[in-house]
Amino acid sequence: MANIFNNTGVYYFQVPQHPIESGLWWRLKAVSQDLYMLLLFRAQKYSNGTVALTSGDIEDVTGMTDKSVITARTELKKKGLIEAVSMGKSGYEYTILNPINSESLEKVSDFNTLSRELLEAYFRHHVADYEPTVSLNAQSKHQLTFTCPFHPSDRRKKDQLLSVLLDAGGPWQCGGYAGCKRSGKLVDFEMDMAEKYGETITKTEAHGRVQKIVNRAANVLAKAKADAEAEELEEERLIVAQGF
Repeated sequence: MANIFNNTGVYYFQVPQHPIESGLWWRLKAVSQDLYMLLLFRAQKYSNGTVALTSGDIEDVTGMTDKSVITARTELKKKGLIEAVSMGKSGYEYTILNPINSESLEKVSDFNTLSRELLEAYFRHHVADYEPTVSLNAQSKHQLTFTCPFHPSDRRKKDQLLSVLLDAGGPWQCGGYAGCKRSGKLVDFEMDMAEKYGETITKTEAHGRVQKIVNRAANVLAKAKADAEAEELEEERLIVAQGF
């Protein structure tokens, strides 16, 4: 996604895509949106993911009342967008969280902590045409198998399978003929897929591509979960309205 403000002389700060793409942003109260924007701005202005603010500080910028600040802080915490620790009369210490998994914002050097669902979504992004199937292996671990995409087309057979352990951070290995026997983790797979189509990329470039695919998958999963929750709430509302 290109930044239209680059090299224009217009100052800007960044907003994570996940709350927007997942639909979470539009379900937040307006005061929560205001507080989140202020926290994002302050955090990036001072290059610190933790921001200390009093209700007075927030009111000066947004016009929010003490009650509105409490409402916004409570909702942002509940949605996993921030942590907030009371500092007594000095206000609260707010910490921006990763909006995808509600964990601390740390640089990801590998993808070992990804959920089984996200790992499966990543590989399916690349191998939808290679008959991917999920099953339990002998150790009762979830395993994704598919026809190895790295075999030469004239040597490829359905029994030449590549397997991925979804419960262990996504290590994969081809079990086919000796001329392949490729293996690795997600970044290795991304580099090998690029090579398959005649492109050479660095590990850094591969990492970025994996992250984009995972982020999109996380957005899809989050939206599906939010839609299911909304449907459940609507069903409960109808039941109450009908007097059951």
